[in-house]
Amino acid sequence: MQNRESEPSARPERVKWLKRMILALLVIFMVLPMIASILMLIHIRQLNDQLDAMKDQVAMLQQNREPGEAGAKSAAKEQTGLLTDPSSETLPADKGDAGNDAPETMLADFEGSESGNGAITQQAAAPEAVGSANAADEKTTAKTCKVYLTFDDGPSSNTGRILDLLAEYDVKATFFVNGREGPISESLYKRIVDEGHTLGMHSYTHKYDEIYESKQAFIKDLERLQDYLYEITGVWPRFYRFPGGSSNEVSTVSMQELADYLKEQDIYYLDWNVASGDAMGTNLSAGALAQRVLGMIGEEETQVVLMHDAADKSATVDALAIILEDLTKQDGVEILPVSEDMDFTPVQHLKSQ
Repeated sequence: MQNRESEPSARPERVKWLKRMILALLVIFMVLPMIASILMLIHIRQLNDQLDAMKDQVAMLQQNREPGEAGAKSAAKEQTGLLTDPSSETLPADKGDAGNDAPETMLADFEGSESGNGAITQQAAAPEAVGSANAADEKTTAKTCKVYLTFDDGPSSNTGRILDLLAEYDVKATFFVNGREGPISESLYKRIVDEGHTLGMHSYTHKYDEIYESKQAFIKDLERLQDYLYEITGVWPRFYRFPGGSSNEVSTVSMQELADYLKEQDIYYLDWNVASGDAMGTNLSAGALAQRVLGMIGEEETQVVLMHDAADKSATVDALAIILEDLTKQDGVEILPVSEDMDFTPVQHLKSQ
């Protein structure tokens, strides 16, 4: 009789215990996959970082095996033939505004073809405008054209290749760099300065949502990069290029306010009036990129050419060989690094108030 009386009270306890066990198992089966996924993503990111570092190291080693001056110039001459080939690529027009909430990859395209807030939109040149040597002579003999070759988003493995080409043609350029740590990047910062090029700033992080979150955020990023470059090179950089350009429509802060702050700090900012198109995301060939640049040289007395030396811009390096081969032979074209005595007005999309 006692056993039968105890059964009703024991059964609810067993049911409660089973329910708790089932609930615990469900929680475990839900949480464990999430934890595993997070750990896997972290591991993948670490592997990607290691792969990027290995790529940079391999690229640096390969630089020692590249052909000498005669071989490189010969290759550039062969590439120049693309400029007069009627079958060369048809260049697309520049893209418009990428939108305020565009991801960074889309904003890179926006930077290469800025057209917002009164910025100059560069249209693709007709092939015949580039193919004629006589037409180029007519543009450049009338007046001296000052050309400033600029490279954004480095340093990377391509920066070393670009520096080799510039040294080969005895040309000085300007590098608007981001903040990159490690011995390879530090050696490239030093090389830019040691070889007589201008070291400019392009933000430390290049993350639009962080840089343009507030004026204080912009200043913090700027000072971080300026201090970092000074610590490595001993040079206090005084030139700045806004990510997306001064006419971008992404910033939540007034660009005029940021431009005024730079002026207060005795920092010069500049945009561009010749866009190579290497940030358009259309994978243009080296010949098409060079054609785009050379087709616009000579249209203005001061011309700043926008290019990129990020790790995925190998076509830009090949295009630079063609551009240098052509420009160094043109009368009336002077290739210069950015300096304090240049005319900044034609290459500032945002006009000072």
